[in-house]
Amino acid sequence: MFSSVALPMSLLLLFTVASAILDYIFILERRSRSLFAFVVGNDLARGAMIALAAYAGGTAASIIWALAAFAGLRAVALCVYLLTKYGLRMRNWNRQYFWRYVHYTLPLGAAATIGVVSRRIDRLMLSALLTASSYAVYSVAAVGIPMIDLLYTSLGHVVFPRVSEHGLKGECNAARELWHKTIEAYALITIPFVILFEALAGPIIQLLFTKAYASSVAPYRVLILTFLVRMLSYGTIPRGFGHTRFVFVSNLASLGCGAALGYWLISRYDVVGAAWAAFAAVSVNGLLQIYKAKSILGLSVRQWLPWRRMASIAVVSLAVSPIPLLISTLNLHKLAVIAVGGGAYLAVIAALFMKFDLGTRGVRALLGDLMRGRIRKGNAIADGNGSEGEEVPRSKEQGE
Repeated sequence: MFSSVALPMSLLLLFTVASAILDYIFILERRSRSLFAFVVGNDLARGAMIALAAYAGGTAASIIWALAAFAGLRAVALCVYLLTKYGLRMRNWNRQYFWRYVHYTLPLGAAATIGVVSRRIDRLMLSALLTASSYAVYSVAAVGIPMIDLLYTSLGHVVFPRVSEHGLKGECNAARELWHKTIEAYALITIPFVILFEALAGPIIQLLFTKAYASSVAPYRVLILTFLVRMLSYGTIPRGFGHTRFVFVSNLASLGCGAALGYWLISRYDVVGAAWAAFAAVSVNGLLQIYKAKSILGLSVRQWLPWRRMASIAVVSLAVSPIPLLISTLNLHKLAVIAVGGGAYLAVIAALFMKFDLGTRGVRALLGDLMRGRIRKGNAIADGNGSEGEEVPRSKEQGE
């Protein structure tokens, strides 16, 4: 098994490292429209290659080969772009900068490779331990909430270079403010939608995939809980401050947790066990990296995360959750349940968020400043909420 994936995984690592800057080059050039087109095109092309590999080969090795080929195309595209736009030549390269780049990106590329395996370890174990029908049920459950994935990808690509700038300058307070505002933006969408999709999971799955996949509802409800961990943007600070070796270790721990728990849970609880193993793997990765962020920025528990804003969003969202739950009990068509229940829930949520100003103005200011490239040290994105705007001491681990 390992011998069949060793070469494509090595190529995937190499090409991922070589093309890492491609994700951020349009941000550095302040070309927001080009960035949007790139993010959408990149994700569509990557998904198409994975789907084609899964259809043609149907094995883990074929999918990893497809990912390696896609990363290779990205590396070629980056070289062509740099040569045509900036006229870069090999004789102009800076050896010292090159080795600094390798030191930073090699653990990051290895972490990305392990992350790909970690995110699919539950499905690999399912295919080995259970039947094809169970695998199909789990694949439906893993559909997630695509709009939240798109939010994370789009905003994360814009935020990370700014955090890296603060990390390079040792601006811990500015980095923390930007990180917290990113979490608030994620939470503002993630928490209400996770609660809504938990309430309407049955009608959504059965409408999209028919009643034959009703057994996908339980693992689906478990898997969408991973968004509550992912919304913490846990890799932003460790990567932005150059702690890529820790990111690698964290991803490795996540893989080990997913594999160990997966074997035990899948054999006892079938696809629901696989879902809980996937949730545990994401949680281990998230907890390790946000704890590292606390250490890097020198934060107290109170300063660690935007606790008050996240709790307020959660309380309001939970208070409104009976609306879709009650409508789902009515004898209506599934589409009507989703439209009426979801529409009423989101309308009330939006009104309450605006009434209590639960981050809506701050998030709009953050997005505007990011796209205009105006995030600076200090309070360009501050909201003046007491403890969430306090100064943070410079990290003792800086430059590690």
